Amino acid sequence: EVEGARVGAVHGWGALEDPTELLHVFHPTPVDVVLFGHTHRRLARTEGGVFYLNPGAVRNPRDDRPSFALLEVDGGDYRHKFVIL
Repeated sequence: EVEGARVGAVHGWGALEDPTELLHVFHPTPVDVVLFGHTHRRLARTEGGVFYLNPGAVRNPRDDRPSFALLEVDGGDYRHKFVIL
């Protein structure tokens, strides 16, 4: 838990086109934020009241450039910034 937000982190697996597929990993514990990787692609979105964040990859990115992410949690408010290297 961070600033009242329940945060879950998992690497991920497979093609992972839909990050909501990761929720079962944390069941039965509800989460507000899911941090994940595996795809090496940046992603930040809210779906079903859950904020999903994939920082991309510092090495071997599948996006245009290497990246990582910063996440600020303030209660139920989540702000992120991708840092492009």
